[in-house]
Parts: sequence; C-alpha cells; structure tokens
Amino acid sequence: EGDRRSPMPPPPDPATWSRVREALLVALDRDRAGRAAFLEGLDADLRPEVERLLEAHDRAEAEGALSSAFEVPAAADGPLPPPAGPWRPVRRLGAGGMGVVFEAEREGDGFRQRAALKLVRPGFGPDFAGRFVRERAVLAGLEHAGVARLLDGGLTDDGLPYLAMELVEGAPITDHADARGLGVEARVRLFLQVCDAVAYAHRRLVVHRDLKPSNVLVADDGRARLLDFGVAKLLGGEDDGLTRTRGPMSRAYAAPEQHVGAEITTATDVYALGALLYELLTGRRPLELDGLTAGAAERVVREEPPPKPSEAAPADRARALRGDLDAVVLKALSKEPERRYPSADALAADLRRHLGGLPIEARAPTVGYRVGRFVKRHRAGVAGAAAVAVALVAGLGAALWQAAAAREEAAKARAVEAFLGDVLAAPDPLEEGRDVRVADVLDRAAASLDTAFAGQPAVRADAHRRLGQTYFALGLLEASAAQYARALALVEGLDGPGAASTAAAQRDLGVVRRDLADFGAADSLYALSLATLERRLGPRAPEVALTLAELANLRHLTGDAEGAERAYRRVLEIEEAALPPDSPELLVSIGNLAVARAGVEDYDEAAALLERQVRLMREHHPGDRETLGNSLANLGAVYGRLDRYGDAARVQTEAVAVFRDALGDDHPDTGFGLSNLGGTLVALGRPDEAEPLLRESVAIYRGALGEGHPNVGYPLTYLADALRERGRLDEAADAAAEAEALFRAGFGDDHPAVERAVEARAAIAAARGG
Repeated sequence: EGDRRSPMPPPPDPATWSRVREALLVALDRDRAGRAAFLEGLDADLRPEVERLLEAHDRAEAEGALSSAFEVPAAADGPLPPPAGPWRPVRRLGAGGMGVVFEAEREGDGFRQRAALKLVRPGFGPDFAGRFVRERAVLAGLEHAGVARLLDGGLTDDGLPYLAMELVEGAPITDHADARGLGVEARVRLFLQVCDAVAYAHRRLVVHRDLKPSNVLVADDGRARLLDFGVAKLLGGEDDGLTRTRGPMSRAYAAPEQHVGAEITTATDVYALGALLYELLTGRRPLELDGLTAGAAERVVREEPPPKPSEAAPADRARALRGDLDAVVLKALSKEPERRYPSADALAADLRRHLGGLPIEARAPTVGYRVGRFVKRHRAGVAGAAAVAVALVAGLGAALWQAAAAREEAAKARAVEAFLGDVLAAPDPLEEGRDVRVADVLDRAAASLDTAFAGQPAVRADAHRRLGQTYFALGLLEASAAQYARALALVEGLDGPGAASTAAAQRDLGVVRRDLADFGAADSLYALSLATLERRLGPRAPEVALTLAELANLRHLTGDAEGAERAYRRVLEIEEAALPPDSPELLVSIGNLAVARAGVEDYDEAAALLERQVRLMREHHPGDRETLGNSLANLGAVYGRLDRYGDAARVQTEAVAVFRDALGDDHPDTGFGLSNLGGTLVALGRPDEAEPLLRESVAIYRGALGEGHPNVGYPLTYLADALRERGRLDEAADAAAEAEALFRAGFGDDHPAVERAVEARAAIAAARGG
C-alpha cells in the first residue's frame, strides 16, 4: 500500500529558517495561552512551520523523549551494572549528562588495574559505534601530565559504549582552591595547568567541549588533571551529530555556538576556560541559567554580558581582579568566537604576562597602560632592594602629562609622548640581565632628560626625582643621590630655600644619604626639612609626618631606640588625627611604632599595637596578604618575647600559610616565617616538629639569597637548638658553627647574632659535658 505517512515539507530557506528558529524559541518560553497569542501575531509564512515544530516538541516531551535524551544508563541507587569488556564496576562515583561513572577493576595474569569506567549513552546516528571506536584510538593517544589518560573503550554486550579512564582522586578545582584558601595569584597559576592540558589536546586536534569544575580534579600534590574526553570532538573529522546540533553540554559553561548548534572549534573550549576561570576567581558562574528553559538560556548566553569578575568576586579578591584579570576573563567569554583568544595557549600567555607585570593582549596598548605595566615589572625585579619605589616611567608619565595638561601645551604633550616611547623601546629587563638592562634604560633617560625638556625646569626637577626613586629601588644609591641632588637644586632655584617643595626634596635626598651610611648628612637634611615643614605647614601636617618617619628610621639605624620611639609616636599621632582608621599609611605607622616599642623592651604595648594592626588588616585589607603576613610574623616574635609561645606558634603558623599563598614556597619571607615558627616550636619543647621547618627555611634562604648570605645563619641557629634537644650533638655543632661563621662574615664580630650563635655552641658543649 506504500508509505502512508505525510510527506516531509521541504526545508525553509536559510533566512526564513533563522526567523522560524527565533520564533520557536520565543514560543517555547511561553505558557499555552501566551503561546497561542504569540502564534496569532506571526507572519503567515512563519506560523505553519513554527506550529509544526511546536507540535513535534510537545509530542516528544509527552513521550519522555526529551527528558531521556541525556538520561543516565543506571539509577543512582540501583545495582551495579554487569562488566563492560574486561572492566568490573565496584562502586558508583557519579553521574553526568552523558552517563554514569564507576570505579572499576580488571584483573590479569598477576596484575590488577583500577579505572574510572564511564558508561556512555549511545550517540546520535546509525554509525555512532564506528565513529566511537575510531575516535577512541586518537583520544587514547593523549599523553600529558595534565590529562587523565583514556585506557580503553568499546561496546558492552548490550551495545552501550563505555570508556575506561585513568582513575584520578582529587577535588574539583574550585573546591580545592576554596578548601586551601588560595589567593588570586595561586588560583591563576593553578588554572594555567588546565590551559596547558587543553592546549596540548588542541595541538592534537581534539576539542574537549565539556570543560567544567567537575572535569578538572586537583590531587593533594596540587596537580590539576583534566578528565572526561568522552564527548570530545576531533577537528577535521567526520560530523558526529554533536557538532552542529545542541549536543551534550553543561550549559553554564557552554559557548553560545554550542547553544545554537553552530560549529565547534578550539574557541569553544576557550569560552569554557573563561567560564571556569570566572568561577575559580569569583566563586560564581558568569551567567545564572538555573531554572531557565533552553530558549531563555540560549538568549542569555548569546546576548547578556556577564558582570566583571571584580564586581562578582568576594571583597578580599575584588581588587586583585580589577583591570587585567577582568579583561582576560571577559575576552575569553566573548560572545563571538573570533573575539576570544584564538587558543588556550594564547589565553595562558596573557595570564602569564599579567603575572609577570607585562602588558596583556586583552587590553588596549595605550601609553598609560604600557607605562603602568613597566612599573609593575620593575617593582617585581627589585623586590629585594632597599625600598620599592615608583619606577621611572610611571612617575615621568604622570608628572609630565600633568604638566602638559596644566599648561595646555600640545607641543609639550607630543614631546612627552616621544620621550616615553624612547624609554619604553628598551628590551624587557625581565628577559635577560635584569638590573643591567634597567640601569641602561635609566641612564639613557637621565642623559637625554635635560635636553628633551630644556627650558622647563619644573618638569625636569620632577623627572630627576623620579629617576632618583628608580635608581634607589634598584640599589644604585650613588646614581640615585646624584639625581635627587639635581632635583633639589632645581626646586630650590625655582621656589626658594624656605619652600615646602624644597623641604620635600631635602627629605628625599636624606633617605639616600642615610642608606649610603652618610648619617651626618642625612640628619642635617632631615633637620632642615622638618623645620621648614613645621613652620610652613604646621606641626601636625601630613608632610611633617613623612619627614618624622624617615627621621625615626635614621634613629633606629643609629641605635637611638628612644629617639626612634619618640619620632614614630609623633607620626602615629598626626596620622590618627588626619587619616581614616583603615588607611594603609596609618597601618604602617602602627607597625613601626610597635617595632620601636619592642626596641625599648615594652613588649606589652608592642603586642597591643600589632594586634590592632592585624585586626585592621583583616577588616579592611584582607587582600593584602603580604602585609598581613609581616604583621603576623612581627606579632609572633613579640609574643615570644613575652614567653607566650603558644600564641606565638599560632600566629606564626598563620604567617607561614599567608606567605606561601601570597609569595610562594621559595620566597625569603616564607623562609623568615618558617625560621621564626621553628624557633618557637623549639622553645615549646617540640624540636621534632621544628627540624623540617628549619631545614626548609635554610634551603629557601640559600636558594633565594645565596649560600653565604648572613640571614641563612638565623634558621641554622634555631636548627642547632632543635638538633641539640634531639640529642644529635655533632649535627647541632656543625649548624651552630656555620651560623657563627656566616654572621661574622656578614655582620662583623660585634653583632648580636654572633653572640646568639656563640650561646648555641656553648649549650651544645654543655650537653656534651653532661
């Protein structure tokens, strides 16, 4: 009798189909009454096709076809399924849209192997099994430390596809980061492992297309592993029915092209990486799609921009995300594939540029932005110098552009831009010979400055001051002093010897003379500065506080503890009256006074001041982890002086954790925290716990500061104490002797550290005699 089914209508042309599709999505989001009203208003050429598709949708939904499209092949609480090939399921691990995952085992001649067995729902086409087997071989060839390997795959006796993958035990990347309390930089570095794994797959023409937190597990060793290439797509391979349809996806992480059934490319994974990074940094997904219909979710993903990560993140992370990381994440999440990063490698490269203080590709290369990045990478390069100052180009840029704006001289603005371009043309100092290369840039700028801005003494004075700051940050003190002296001469010539600006220049030069151990010259410059500022601005002016703080530092260096304490106290009194309680400057002054009070052995007030500093840091600056770590370390040292060793161990343990998070395991501050904690544990009678911490501290100091640096002697002295307590007297004697030699070579014979090492050796000798 032939086929009695109604003939299939011819497909509409592409333009009409686009309109049909949009109308269908709108109709699906409405209830029955709203849908009828909407259909009444449709054009006559669209309505029949939309009604036909709605009828097919409703029929499929009534038959359960839609709900079962991604139904798992075994109930959560049901019996374990039969073996799949050689793999015997032993317990259920979890379920997802494409199947259920079990821990499974297989046994052979003398071996047992464990795996994560995923029973995959059949695909979308009659030749699925053949494609599955062909692609399985390629996926099994992925060999990367960040990718869980595909061990096996095939079809069960019932024709159900299965994948046996390397069993990875760990937590989803977001859970791991939250449980460890990772800071922003640590989260970015962890995410870079994921980028590297995805980039590896892309280089082998494999797109994951289901990247999400549960598919990125982090083991206890901190290594991220990428799981579940079960729905991966081979680029350039046959269409699997998932490439141009709404295939299996986790829609909160799926790119717009996945929602609309467009072509899947590496840019699809870049979008998912952006969504993953967004959640890792903020604790939230970029777009909230829960409870939305497919049509509504698609429109949100296609049309609504996510909030900036810095606006969605917790307060303690928001500041670190503002700027570069906002730009990187939003570029990865661009609606159009061509506007995203072209690859996971490109995304990773921009993140590494951000971590290195270099300009990122996601932001416009304006002069202001470029000079800001220049400052940041110089700061990173001179973190161990005597002071971390604003580097050359930012200072020059701000000062010179402000001067140009104030005078409204377009010619000067053009000259400034040309000057900045010349300075920035130098090769990146981080790439080779950092200090020498930076010095070359500064020397070139210094040599050309007076010529470039001849006839503009005010601009030249500020530029010389900025050069002095940067030379100082690099530890090039003589060059710094020469620049500051030039700036002072220019300012004094312009404004006169009794001007506040001249007093500020005298203070700047005094700082460098102090660090050159020219204490008499520094004292004279500070006295002149302080007298002028008090006379011109009043005794409680903020500028007075700045000079007093430098004077206090000089008094501390020259052993005048009482003079240092008086000056620091005046600074704090001025700032408490002028600044809000959460001001960073005020917090620094609280810490300085605490150190001064400890210097005159008033440990009770020192502890109270440091407790106040720590409390204010936690309340107002939780993202400034480095400063918090230093505050905790100082507080622990003061607690130790008060014989409050239990409190000391508590805050020093936190200080070590903060330093590791903020600065890494190899930073000298981490070594400092470990050394102090180890010494406290020895005092508490816990030398067995102290020894590994102190050995780690010694290794960090040697790696970061050099074998012969005298600071290596501090953890060595504590280590000698710990070894003596454990009865290992020969090792203890060696540690104490090495510490004493380092102290004498680095500090001289009269330094208190030498006396401390001698005491350690005497205690070891007494233990031998006992």
